[in-house]
Amino acid sequence: MTLSLILRPKRLNRLVLQYSLDNSNLSLNDLYDYIFKRTILLKTNNFSSINDSYHEEVQHIVNVTLLKNIFKVINDSSTFSQVQNISNDYLSKIILELLSKKRKDYKFSKYSSHYIKMINDFYEDPEEYEIKDSLKIPDGSPIGTDNCSYIHSR
Repeated sequence: MTLSLILRPKRLNRLVLQYSLDNSNLSLNDLYDYIFKRTILLKTNNFSSINDSYHEEVQHIVNVTLLKNIFKVINDSSTFSQVQNISNDYLSKIILELLSKKRKDYKFSKYSSHYIKMINDFYEDPEEYEIKDSLKIPDGSPIGTDNCSYIHSR
């Protein structure tokens, strides 16, 4: 959910606009650099806890969610062409960086090839990676509260 809030197309449009007015503001390039270096391009040699398989699986879910949100930004009709261009450039950078993973000093996720395939598949059929809205919470939620066992004393 956080990624979908950060990567809203209109918010990214404003980032580009605000940066063009004042270079001291955060640019879309800076935002993507920050996010990608802490998600998909996270080098596991930097953090020993990432070697834990549970953390790696959670990180994989975050990475896939990030890619799908980037795809949504590119596909959105309200997205400025500058934002689409920068987003496409970063997807290309991800592919190049993951393909250069043969360097011995860094170890990327075991799902690197999956991310490359997702990006390539996106370019072949952009509509395939459409994010669906989350399910609505059912009426009467939350279920299972302790209020049902309340005994009123006089």
